[in-house]
Amino acid sequence: MRTDREKIIKSYIDEPFTEIKKLSGGHINDTFLVEAHGYYVLQRLDKRLYTGSLKEIEHNYLQYRKACEKLNSDMNEWLCPEWIRNREGSFFYTGNDGDIWRMYCYVEGDIFIEKNNASGIYEVGRGLGRLHCILNECADIRDLYTFRHLHDIDFYCKKYLDLKVPYMKRNEALDRVILDRMKEMREISVPAGSVIHGDAKCANMVFKGGKVVCFIDTDTIMPGSVYDDLADCARSCCIDEKGNLDRERLAGMLKGYEAGSGKRFTMPDRELLIRNIEKNKFVLGLRYYIDHMLEEGYFTEQYSGQREEKAVKLLSSIL
Repeated sequence: MRTDREKIIKSYIDEPFTEIKKLSGGHINDTFLVEAHGYYVLQRLDKRLYTGSLKEIEHNYLQYRKACEKLNSDMNEWLCPEWIRNREGSFFYTGNDGDIWRMYCYVEGDIFIEKNNASGIYEVGRGLGRLHCILNECADIRDLYTFRHLHDIDFYCKKYLDLKVPYMKRNEALDRVILDRMKEMREISVPAGSVIHGDAKCANMVFKGGKVVCFIDTDTIMPGSVYDDLADCARSCCIDEKGNLDRERLAGMLKGYEAGSGKRFTMPDRELLIRNIEKNKFVLGLRYYIDHMLEEGYFTEQYSGQREEKAVKLLSSIL
C-alpha cells in the first residue's frame, strides 16, 4: 500500500519525500501528511461518494479559489488550500482499483480545541460568517452538487425504512427513537439557495493567532442552506459531553457569525437553527446507524461498535 502511495505522490511532485504519515480525524476520507522540501497533504476520496462528481468538485473548487483571490485583500489574509495538478494535468489521480486521490499544499495553522473558551467560540462563528461572504460570490456553484444527499433527511429516512437486516443487527431502543421522532424531524424546513461548505465543523477550520484563516476539505462546497453549515458548526463546538446543545456557546457562535457575515438573526431565526441542529443530529445518527447495520464502511471505526455508539449518542440526545 505504501508503494502505491509513493507512486501517486511522484505523479504530483518531483521533489524527494522523506515521510508519509497518516493524519487522524477524518471519518470519510483517508488523509496523509507528506514531508518533502515542504509539506503536502495526500487524500484518498471515498469513491462511493465522489465517483462521477469530479468535474463538479473541480469546478466548485476553482470558483471558490477565484472568489478567495478576488476578496483576499478585504478578507485579511484568508487562505485557500492550493490543490496540485498531476503530470496529466488533473487534480485527481484514479488508480486501477478505482480509488480517487488528490494532493494539496499543507496549510500551516493551529487546531481549535478551546470549546469552553468564549472568544474561541466567537471566532469559530466569525470564521464561518467570513467563509459564507466568499461563497456568496460563487454564483456558478449554485446548481452544481458534489454530494447531493449530504443533509437530505428524506433520502436517509427512506433508506432506513427500506432496510432488511437480521434482528441481531438492530438496536430496539434506537429504532423506537427514530420512528417516534421521524415525522417531526422531517417537517423541519430551512431556506436553501445559498452556497455552503457542506461540512463546516471545527476540524475543517485552520486557525492562526486565534482566528479562522482557512477551511479545508472543500469537496462538499455546493448549493444548500446556511442553516445546515451553522448546524454542523454548532454540533462540533456547542454540544456538551452528554450530547446536549449548550445554548450559551451557541449564542457566542452566532454573535461571531453575525460579525463575520453581516447577517442578523431574529429570535425565530435562532429557534429555527436550534431545531435544525436537532434535525441534523437525527440525520447523522441515522447515517451512522444505517452504516452500522449494513456494514458499508462509509464511516471509519477506531474500534468495533463505534458507529452504533455514535448513533446512540446523537439520536438519544435530540430535544
